Amino acid sequence: MTIMQTALALVATNIGGGILGIPFAFYRMGLVLGPIFVLMMALLSQISTMMILKVKDMTPRKLESVYEIAYLLFGRPSIFVVCITMFLGIYGALILYYIIIGDTVSTLMMSLLLGADHAEKDIDLDNEPWYVQLSTHRSFGVLIMAAS
Repeated sequence: MTIMQTALALVATNIGGGILGIPFAFYRMGLVLGPIFVLMMALLSQISTMMILKVKDMTPRKLESVYEIAYLLFGRPSIFVVCITMFLGIYGALILYYIIIGDTVSTLMMSLLLGADHAEKDIDLDNEPWYVQLSTHRSFGVLIMAAS
């Protein structure tokens, strides 16, 4: 991948995460804590980006990546710490996507198959046909997402 393709992939991932994550966060935290945490995360992201750019400018050589800066400041083990941290962050976002998509698809399927009044309620599906039980489970949405 070129640098431009990588940048566009990261932007698309972050925009997709925002489209899925922000409404979910507001739903869980409410209208008071939701905006507070969104603004707090935006501020922390801005501060950390500015810190990386300032450290990049302060280095004797013009380094281009977080890995190079970490290696210069802390040595070889820091590269592994940076890699593991980035991997865990991306893996956590992936799991979050699957959970949100699974919940959304199961709610939509429940609304479609059982009617809109059953979508919000925690109902017993034991008396429903097998395809209703299967398609309204969170795992069904996760499998659909993983297959696509």
